[in-house]
Parts: sequence; C-alpha cells; structure tokens
Amino acid sequence: MIMDALHDYFISRPQLRELYDLLEQVGYIYLIGGVLREYKDHECIINLRDIDITIDVQSEQKWQNFLQNYHVEINRFGGLKILIDDTEVDVWRIENTWAYRKGKVVAIDKVESLPKTVFLNMDGIVYDCKRNVWLDREYENAMKTKMLDVVLDDNPQMELNLLRAMVLRKKYNMVYSQRLKDVFRKAMSYEMDYAELEKVLSREQIRRYKKEMLSEEEIKDEILTIFK
Repeated sequence: MIMDALHDYFISRPQLRELYDLLEQVGYIYLIGGVLREYKDHECIINLRDIDITIDVQSEQKWQNFLQNYHVEINRFGGLKILIDDTEVDVWRIENTWAYRKGKVVAIDKVESLPKTVFLNMDGIVYDCKRNVWLDREYENAMKTKMLDVVLDDNPQMELNLLRAMVLRKKYNMVYSQRLKDVFRKAMSYEMDYAELEKVLSREQIRRYKKEMLSEEEIKDEILTIFK
C-alpha cells in the first residue's frame, strides 16, 4: 500500500515524517502528482524531488500553528513551499486550488473534482489518505492509451506545462494528442521563434528540476513534433 511505502520513505527522513504527522492533525490530506506516479511505477517510493499535498483544513488554529513551525515560501501557484530533508513540499489548501479559486472548475465535491483541475491527464491522480481511495481515472486512461492529453486547458504556466509534457512523454514513451498540440500552438502563437523557445525551456528545466532532463537536441525535436 502507498501509505506503507510512504512511511518506509520517512524512516530516513524524520523531519519530513514530523511535517506529515502535523498536517494530519490539521486536516484531511490528499496526495497528488509525482509522488503517486513514483509509487505506481515502482510499487515503492525511492527518491522524490518534491511532494505535492492538498489539505482540507479542519482546524484553523492548528493550521496557523503549523505555519509558525516552518519557514514557508509562496510557490508560483499560490501554494506553500517548504524545504525539508532535501525534499520540497508544496502544500495547498483545497479551496485555494488554482482552478477552484479562478472559477475554472466549479465543483460540488472539491475532493472528487481534484483530478479535473490539472492541465495534463498524467497529473490527474489523487490519493485520499483518510479514506484510502484512489481518484486516478485520468491517469489510468493516459497510461492505458499512452496518449498525453489535456484535462483543463486554461493554465497560467504554459511554458512549464510544455516542458513537463515533453519530460513525461519521453519518460513514459507516450504520444501527444492533437488537442494538446493545438492548445500549445494557440497559447504560444506570440512572436517567439523556435530557437528562443528552446532557450526558455532549457532554462525552465534547470529551474524546476535542478538538472537537465532533456538535451537541447531533444527539446528541439519535441518542439518540432508539437509545432510543425
């Protein structure tokens, strides 16, 4: 089970374990994104660059106490970024999810709708830690069809999403859907030639991943695949 894998991962990272335990006291925790793909890929958690957590706060006082215990920065989507045990932990209050806050997704049940708030279908994977429930239809369909597609096409970080699409396509040997190509083409119809876009994406990957995930030649090939 994923919680067993997570607890095993915490053994050598006691500060990360303490942070997670404190968040459990604050409210209901929902894991999203990369940590879940890591588990699905390996049935264990080996090495994480970051962990994304959405929380439904049940005690405002405990939430404020939690914030006082850590050095917190604001990430690009308005969530909280905490660096601990060499791991970047991004925490969002569920009501502050970008798509909810901006009215891009109107949800009666904010938990069940979380997989609909992401840009890429490979990110449409959520684990409800309290109920031991996977919400992963978008992700599972992507893995089955090997097609990288759009879930919510409105997103403020299009260059980052373009880079992530390239990285995920390569890692999982997928193809881009025509719709995904069209979204990128429309969003990036401003005057930026391919050489400039290549430079932007090269800088973005170092900023995000702290290393080269794709070579310059690979980025160039991906750009041509999408835009031509």
